[in-house]
Amino acid sequence: MTRNKDRLQLALYARPKHPPGNYHYAFFVAPKNAQGPLVKHHVKNTLQVNDSGKAIQPWRYERTIVADVKAEPRLLARIIIAKVAKSSGEVQRILDCVPIYQVEDLDKAEALGYLDRKRAQGRWDTTWKGASGTPLIDLLEGKEIFE
Repeated sequence: MTRNKDRLQLALYARPKHPPGNYHYAFFVAPKNAQGPLVKHHVKNTLQVNDSGKAIQPWRYERTIVADVKAEPRLLARIIIAKVAKSSGEVQRILDCVPIYQVEDLDKAEALGYLDRKRAQGRWDTTWKGASGTPLIDLLEGKEIFE
C-alpha cells in the first residue's frame, strides 16, 4: 500500500460582491503534509459575447498549479475530505468527465459550518490576533491543522 498519498481538499473562497455565506469552491489535490505545490480544479464563468452578439456566461473547467497556497487571493479555508488513491493522470481523467452545471440550493455542509465557526471567531476581521495563514481542517482525522 502506498504511503503519504495526496489529499483531496475542498477550498472555499470569499466572494466580496456577494452576500455573506456565498462562496466560490475549488478542489485541491495536495501533498499529505499540505506543503508545496498543489493542483487546483474549479469551474468558473466568464462574460463572453457569442457569434450573434449576445452576452453569455458559460461555465468552464479550469486546472491550474498553485505554487504557494498562501498567495491564493480570497482563500478562506481548506477542508481535507479524502485520500487520493489514484494517480494524478487518473484524477485528471475523472474530473474531465464530470458534467458542469449550476446548483442553486446547496445543503449546509460541514465545510460551510466550519467557515461559519471561523467567521464567528472573527477569523477574517482586522482585529484577528490568532494564527496566520489559511485555516485547514482534516475531516478524515477530525481535527484542525494549524500551519
